[in-house]
Amino acid sequence: NCTGNGDLRWYRDDLEPLSVLDDAVTLLNDDTLRLKISPIINNTDATHDGIPYFCVANNSLGSARSRTKLVKFAFFDGFDVQDTTTPINVTIGQPVAISCGVRNAAPPPIIVWYKDNEVLDTTSNTDKIRTLDDGNNTLVIYALETDD
Repeated sequence: NCTGNGDLRWYRDDLEPLSVLDDAVTLLNDDTLRLKISPIINNTDATHDGIPYFCVANNSLGSARSRTKLVKFAFFDGFDVQDTTTPINVTIGQPVAISCGVRNAAPPPIIVWYKDNEVLDTTSNTDKIRTLDDGNNTLVIYALETDD
């Protein structure tokens, strides 16, 4: 909200002022100019760097500018769906890789792998399991055992 006497305007990115005719800006009865911001999923600046907004009040005594607020949006677009109905053959003692791809998310998600309702420690440097930094959050079991 931007409150003051005189001409109140919201700005985005130091560009032209946002109009009261815009659905995002509402002038309330108590001389408050409200800005309602909706996420813009396809705007990578909004998700990673954020978008700066500020308010300026002008009257006969001069003008005042609010502090800039940086607005960032978080979202999760879902997992990459793979066919889980087709069985795959794996060989005991051989490596197996399982991927957990995320389509689009900001900030990037933290993927946690579980086995038997217990969190797997994939960060230790073991010869048994590890996750790859391959963009698909791939879990690799280097020597598959029957209880895996």
